Amino acid sequence: MSKSLRLAINTSATVESVALLDGKKLLAETVWKSKMDETERLLKNIEKLLKRAGKRVNDVDAIIVACGPGPFSAVRIGVTVSNILANSLSIPIYSLNTQVFWKNRLKSEQIAARPILLLHAGGHFVNLSGHELKEEMLPIKDVLALVKGKFAKKSLVFFGDLTENEAREFDEAKEKNWEFIHEKNLKTFGETVAALPASKFKKQKIAIPVYWKPANITKFPKAKHA
Repeated sequence: MSKSLRLAINTSATVESVALLDGKKLLAETVWKSKMDETERLLKNIEKLLKRAGKRVNDVDAIIVACGPGPFSAVRIGVTVSNILANSLSIPIYSLNTQVFWKNRLKSEQIAARPILLLHAGGHFVNLSGHELKEEMLPIKDVLALVKGKFAKKSLVFFGDLTENEAREFDEAKEKNWEFIHEKNLKTFGETVAALPASKFKKQKIAIPVYWKPANITKFPKAKHA
């Protein structure tokens, strides 16, 4: 895989991206803010990415997909498109765990702070992990209450993927001695994938999406027949 042209796809976060890599070299990357419109934007952005790099889809030797865990609809679409591309091109597909990807976005000087990872989990839920915390999925206000209770008045560093509303709520309630590492100060998805060792990718016949929680599907009552 290290010498192949790889197309990497990430729809497991609020900021989505596609990247094209030639071995360990990042050729091009496209990043956009998710508006729950992956079905319209993902294929278009892949096409634009290939064109910008001067490549065709038939040049791609392998697919890498961030398979989750993540929000239901976005992850499902990203993994489905990745599987279709890999199958139609008869090329291998590799899955990448979203938490592994995020933890490897940290730069060396940021790792020493042992930051807490916050990842949007769909609906009103956020998953948190790190810094001796038990991994849990909670609304952001409960995340804040939990952390304040466990690390009262301690300086803490956070990073991760929050919606605009979650980020606003976090900023309004966080302690003065807390720091949040914004995404612009982390390695990009493409840079991270390019630097990861082969052991972080799982080769699969069909990539399987992983969700933080099942979709909230409304159950309608059965119709009454006359």
